[in-house]
Amino acid sequence: MKWYDGKDDPISWFFQNLDKPNFSQTEVLVLAGKRLKAVTLQNWTNRQYVKPKIVGGKRRYSALEVASISLAQPLVSNLAVDPSSATLIIVHALLIFQRKLKSKEFSSNEVSHILGAVGDPVEEPIFIDARKVAPILFETRDALVVLPFGRLLSDLAKRQRELIEFRLSAGKTA
Repeated sequence: MKWYDGKDDPISWFFQNLDKPNFSQTEVLVLAGKRLKAVTLQNWTNRQYVKPKIVGGKRRYSALEVASISLAQPLVSNLAVDPSSATLIIVHALLIFQRKLKSKEFSSNEVSHILGAVGDPVEEPIFIDARKVAPILFETRDALVVLPFGRLLSDLAKRQRELIEFRLSAGKTA
């Protein structure tokens, strides 16, 4: 039994559906919000920064691909990271996070703190001197870049799950 089986939180849903081709191009654009334009998504797909599966003759993106597209946008626009590297950084960070969750390296409280659970009161930010911490992080090979994307991932996972649930409920009533 996997660590997320039977759990109902958005992050568990996200990791349960990580590789399933659930989302159309239109849904990816909705989930990514104003940060992503259709031409950018088309360009990234053509350049194979993301590789959607073809289902019923149409491109379908997985939860992981939607996350890599959505969360890479701030890296590209704010930090001038090239799109190829940005998507790889996000995918690697998410897979490392999944591995750490599976191995129970994080407690439930630590996961909630990392993800900044939606609806929780906003805590004071934690300031870390990167000059002191970065060498240790890079020596462990678990850190490419330290990214403050926990709350963004949690929100994205919640919106992905809600979209799928809406689609399923609309299908049942139709």
